[in-house]
Amino acid sequence: MAWRIKWNDWLLYIIRTICLVSVLYFAEKNGGNSSTPLWLLFGLIGISYVLPLILLQIGKKPYLISELILLAVLVPYLTSIDHLITGNLVMYCMMVGFYNERKMYIGSGVGILFIAVVCPLVLLPDAPISYFSILLSCLIYTALGVVFHILVSSKEEIEKRNVIIKEQYRLMEQHAGQIEQNSILKERDRIFNELQDSISHTYTTLVLGLESLKQEISTEREAAMLDRIMDVTHTGLTEVKQAVQDLGPLELNFTLSEMMYLAIQELHSEECEVLLKMTGEERNLSKDHKLFLIRCLHEVASLARREGGATHVGVTVKCSDMVVELTAQDDGQGSEEERLSRGLESLRERFQSLGGDLLISSFLNKGMTVQCTLPIVMNSLNTPIGIVVADNEPIVREALAALISMQEDMEIVAMSAGGSELLDVCTTLQPDVILLSTEQEGDCLTLIGSIKVNLPDIKVIIMTSLDHDQHLVMEAIQLGVEGCIEKAIASRELLTKIRSIYGGEMIITQQLARQLVQSVKESALHDVDKKNEYGLSEREVEVLQCLAENMKYKEIAEKLFLAEGTVRNYLSVIYSKLNVTSRTEATEKAQTEGII
Repeated sequence: MAWRIKWNDWLLYIIRTICLVSVLYFAEKNGGNSSTPLWLLFGLIGISYVLPLILLQIGKKPYLISELILLAVLVPYLTSIDHLITGNLVMYCMMVGFYNERKMYIGSGVGILFIAVVCPLVLLPDAPISYFSILLSCLIYTALGVVFHILVSSKEEIEKRNVIIKEQYRLMEQHAGQIEQNSILKERDRIFNELQDSISHTYTTLVLGLESLKQEISTEREAAMLDRIMDVTHTGLTEVKQAVQDLGPLELNFTLSEMMYLAIQELHSEECEVLLKMTGEERNLSKDHKLFLIRCLHEVASLARREGGATHVGVTVKCSDMVVELTAQDDGQGSEEERLSRGLESLRERFQSLGGDLLISSFLNKGMTVQCTLPIVMNSLNTPIGIVVADNEPIVREALAALISMQEDMEIVAMSAGGSELLDVCTTLQPDVILLSTEQEGDCLTLIGSIKVNLPDIKVIIMTSLDHDQHLVMEAIQLGVEGCIEKAIASRELLTKIRSIYGGEMIITQQLARQLVQSVKESALHDVDKKNEYGLSEREVEVLQCLAENMKYKEIAEKLFLAEGTVRNYLSVIYSKLNVTSRTEATEKAQTEGII
């Protein structure tokens, strides 16, 4: 059947049946006035009742055509027998008015006017009152049908809108709940990160400060007290880290598949079935990317149900080495443009900003397929800095590891006590940066020399105590280390300097540079030329001379047979001795003072 029989259809069938009984009654009463057999007359009336109803099950257009043709044939014929039969028969026009449609208004209107005006013309000379009665009856019944159609359609439209409003209200409540839940999770996440970051920074600074104090201790009693403080600090750091981890939102540890299945459970309903299929090996996506894919799933499935009237949505998530593909196929209706204008356009822009895309396709606007791609390959600029921490004190290693692990752009590759073990670790893992304490196992300078010879691409940062390692620092600079910092440095400053050194800078902290300059000044020979009262060595003067000739670092290195990193180290010491901060200031001061 093309349509479902409703209460209004049954009401019109009952009225039509009553009209049939009335028409048959008058046909039997006045059938003797006609030469047509009574059974044939009853058969024509029965056909006019049954045939249109049968065609109505096929469609409204076949019904209207058959109804108008039968009325156009029977009205003049029955009028010639008795106008009372015709007066009851034209009540069928009520159904013509009710089942009419906008695209058939003109044709059916012409047909009704023909039936009302032309068909009963045989009555006009002898019974004009009966003629006008049939004409008005035909028009009035048709108008009543149209009014009834308008009322029923309005009621159905109101009911339909009520259903839509209820569905939208339910979706709004669901969306509001999701927003509230996400807001709570984000706030917990923010507090968790701030607390963990603050604790990590505080404990790391405390541990590094205590470690640097070891050089100042002169009695066993003080050493024992410091050891006890270090033990308490280590225990406190472990306990607080565990407590903070327990406070962290559990949702942060959910995989993409787990989050997808949770989202599918929320979207699945009696009106719309949502099914999920995961394929491929799941990759380690960031939390923001996971939440974005979940948002995309919610948006696509909700639009399919709300705008397309879909009863089934199949979702496939495919993970590969390069991208994550989310494909949603539904059995709803509507065009691609409609879906885009309802909210998918903003999603497409977001996917494109992340290097992916969102495509929509359908066949004859039936059944929609939405395919989303999101790249997951990190480029070299976004690759975390791989760091190896080397120190003979486990608490120092753990404190630094805890601090660095909190940074999104850094990761701990390994921890080592130093010596040959560190060289083996670096050879195997190829880290970007080594954070090396001068108080590690074995000869520190020998280890630095081995690393710089065998693994020249690894940047070495040494952490030292100011008052005892000036000679070691000078030797380390000669060997080509990229950074020298004191152990008492604040943790945030330490992280900043690691990033700067990884980016290509050579850093010696200001306090350490002053100590080195002072040490050099105190050990300088008294017969140094007055023009070189700043304590510059011959090699440093040579470097300064090249600098004044506007030579680049690479050119200076080739001329003096030095490594480019060593040239940078020389310049850092020269800037400190001359108390300047740039190439221009250094050359100007050297020329003014007569050094070159």
